[in-house]
Amino acid sequence: TDFISYPDFFYLLYQYQQKNTVYAMALKMDGNGNKLGNPIQLDTTNNVNYTVENKIYTFINSEDKQKIVAFKISTKNDKEHVVISLLFNKELQQLEKVRAAINMPEKNDFLSEFGVGNDGGIVCLRQSGTSQNDNINKISLLVKPLGSINYAVNELKINKIYLDDTRVKIDNRNKHYLITSFFSKIRRGNVDGLYYTLWDIDQNKELLNATTIFTDEYRDDVKGADVPLKTAFNDFYLKNLILRKDGGFMVVAESAYVTSRGNTLNRWDYMNGSPFFNPMFGGNYFGSAYNYYSMNNAMGLYPWGSGFNSWGNFNNSNMGNNVNRYYADNVAIISFEPNGKMEWSNVIRKSQYDDNTDNYIGYGIVNSPFSF
Repeated sequence: TDFISYPDFFYLLYQYQQKNTVYAMALKMDGNGNKLGNPIQLDTTNNVNYTVENKIYTFINSEDKQKIVAFKISTKNDKEHVVISLLFNKELQQLEKVRAAINMPEKNDFLSEFGVGNDGGIVCLRQSGTSQNDNINKISLLVKPLGSINYAVNELKINKIYLDDTRVKIDNRNKHYLITSFFSKIRRGNVDGLYYTLWDIDQNKELLNATTIFTDEYRDDVKGADVPLKTAFNDFYLKNLILRKDGGFMVVAESAYVTSRGNTLNRWDYMNGSPFFNPMFGGNYFGSAYNYYSMNNAMGLYPWGSGFNSWGNFNNSNMGNNVNRYYADNVAIISFEPNGKMEWSNVIRKSQYDDNTDNYIGYGIVNSPFSF
């Protein structure tokens, strides 16, 4: 279930299964929760001869909320994933429906982090992990402008580093894509710093490709109690990318981890090293029996997925004596100039935990014209 709010109404976006058909739906409602009309059918998936426990459709919207996309990904052919996207305007009038096949040349290729711009263009990342699914060693920016039926593939440079927890953000004002990720210098190594690429939408070219290595001073500032200096960022995951009018940006990351039966899990216990974004939480991965996997929009959501732990297993406090304890600790904030130079950093210190649920820990952001 997703919500898109406007000044005088909001959309409830949902999906349900009836017999062998899954329906993607929208319902317009007012601020008091009253229906403003009948539910609107956005799309259907037929011949589903099983009960879908996880969602097939993913809903995303543009920054100005004038464009809404419902999409699904078929993994029936593990060499070629098919993305079916439906683009709507604010009134839920369909602007286009596109079925695009995307080559997956490597065995460990997967799609992640979809976004839609104010212009209706859709962007996502194609990433390739190592054989152990721990680090990202290849990454491509995939772009489908409004009206196109194919995704243009742009290979991004990674210079002898391994990425982890990769994100893409659309800068509608400056017409840029920002791609950023934590990185390590060796496979399954400690987090050394931040990788970022800036891509010009109109010129379709890379403007910036750089890395920032975290200093020992900042590591000492950000780490929790009894955490070694070299592992200071190993429990941090990207939570927010905040774009500035001048083309600069801020990265917000939170220390988040889980213990199970007294054992603390590290970032390699999570698929592709991140509890914030794991397609296992939305649907089975790499050609599931369902032949679809859905994408949770990681930015602004809390880690670990809805009701799932880091292995993709459902958490149930009534099952035996197993207790999963969720932690959400310090928040790191790093600001970058438009040229990619780090200008300042800060740390918000906190310590939170809860048992068998992550619903009541974490943080939120409130924006104003001058601060957040």
